[in-house]
Amino acid sequence: MKLLFISPTGTLDNGAEKAGLNVMSYLVSLGHQVYNVFPANHSATYPHYLKLMEEEGIGSYPMETLKWWWPEAPGDSPFTLDSIRVYHHQNIADIKDIIKTEGIDLVISNTVNVFQGAVAARSEGIPSFYLLHEFPYGEFEYYSKKLTLLDQLSDKIFAVEGELFKELSKYFSSQKLESFLPFSNVSDTPLKETKERRFISIGALTERKNQLELIKAFSRLEAKPDSLVFIGGWDDDYKEKCDDYIQSHDIKNIHFLGFQEKPWDHVGSSDIIVFSSKLEAFPLVFVESILKGVPAIISDNVGHLSVKEVFNAGTVYPLGSIDTLSDEMNLLLNQFEAKKEQALTDSQKAWELYTIEEASKNIVNQLNVLEDKRNQGVQNLYSELMGLSFSSDVLQHIKNETVSIFFSNDDQFHPVKSAVYPLKKSDSIELEVQENNQIRIDLSENPASFKAVQLVEKDSQTEIEPIFSNALEKDGKLTFTTFDPQIVYDVSQYHHQKLILQYEKLEYSDHVAQLNHYYNQLSQDKHQLKDEIEHQQERNKALESDLRQRIEDMAALQHEYNSVITSRRWTIPTKIINFFRRAK
Repeated sequence: MKLLFISPTGTLDNGAEKAGLNVMSYLVSLGHQVYNVFPANHSATYPHYLKLMEEEGIGSYPMETLKWWWPEAPGDSPFTLDSIRVYHHQNIADIKDIIKTEGIDLVISNTVNVFQGAVAARSEGIPSFYLLHEFPYGEFEYYSKKLTLLDQLSDKIFAVEGELFKELSKYFSSQKLESFLPFSNVSDTPLKETKERRFISIGALTERKNQLELIKAFSRLEAKPDSLVFIGGWDDDYKEKCDDYIQSHDIKNIHFLGFQEKPWDHVGSSDIIVFSSKLEAFPLVFVESILKGVPAIISDNVGHLSVKEVFNAGTVYPLGSIDTLSDEMNLLLNQFEAKKEQALTDSQKAWELYTIEEASKNIVNQLNVLEDKRNQGVQNLYSELMGLSFSSDVLQHIKNETVSIFFSNDDQFHPVKSAVYPLKKSDSIELEVQENNQIRIDLSENPASFKAVQLVEKDSQTEIEPIFSNALEKDGKLTFTTFDPQIVYDVSQYHHQKLILQYEKLEYSDHVAQLNHYYNQLSQDKHQLKDEIEHQQERNKALESDLRQRIEDMAALQHEYNSVITSRRWTIPTKIINFFRRAK
């Protein structure tokens, strides 16, 4: 069977993506042909993601997009809703082409956040499965309004076993809903032997992961461990919040290792792991800690409880109770040997229970009984409404439509991008200057005209004049005739002050009119210059003729002069005069 997966991120920094790749690899081992569609990106894990698919024999189809997920889904985008939808249509059209070219039998969407594959499957009249990892509340509450649509777009829905399956049973029939376990292919290599007693947190540093709660509990410990170590990348704003708390409370021995391709290589046999997340579905990193035999403390969110229900492991504390978390951490430090022995016993049981065959059995069973779900009426409806295709230059033009703000301190102006905003008809953007001397504003990457562009200091409303612009200016209007419009401002006098960027963009027809005006002006200037050149050329010809005549007259005069001074009437008197001069 030929299977097409639609993946959520094209990275290896989340459980859903890892679990999806493991299912794909397993299906390849069963003899299926598997293809994967995912968003092209610049993540640090992206090259490894591509390499894994190549090694596992999975066909890859990266796609350019402005926002891969539903427009309402979490994740900011610096593009307008219309621009995002254009790319969604193009992505659906491209997936439809893959379905036809590769002869796909089934599309599997590996997260509620993607829909392009399900729509394309309906357009082409082939079955569609969904693998759901998310609860319809909290961070992903937006999809609670799409449950009916998900039902229509899918032939089977597989929800993570445990609390999520129970929750979604309220909305989908027992004939539609099945369960599965996300599988983590963690190595069975033992942890390195260590003596240091550390608390470890694995996962991206974010508001949802709630690591600040752990930092606060760590600061209250009576028994003092060696350190608290965070493994994973971070959201810059949340990392700054954590850093501020650590600094203001003078907390020692906290370390941030950043993203690590193999996080368990940085965990030792004497470590304790803590997961303080506000919401999870079935966190694989908690599963991995159980398999690795690491004593764990977990918040009582539904995802953690789902894992605990399956494996009967981990110590639970009530989310938000910093004192209780601190007490559990103290208790685990004081009773570490007994807790470690229990964790190793739980690990042995988990390895026997947790296999890719068991985790994916319901998915495989449904493949074996898959029926032809073609519905010509629905197929025609989706085919007519979804999946418009656009030329590459149109897509690139849309992708260029953002306002980018750069800050710089050095004279060479090698800016670091600070912020990106959607380019609107008009907008007012507030900027805060830190220790920056210059700001560069790129008003999209496309040629455009603006009725007005101003940068003003917020409190005094003082307008700051640009020190450079590659625009043509007339009557206060700015026209950028080439790609990469730029305006540079000197803001060295405005450190730690707020500025307001205001602009109003002209319609495309007005931009064309502005260009025509400049071209007409250039044409007039060209003709005027041509007339002046022709007039000057005529003058030059007259001057050249006069100069030749003067040269000829001078030559004749020179000839006459030479004739005189060489004649006998001239030379004899000259000799007589010279004789009398010598006689004196």
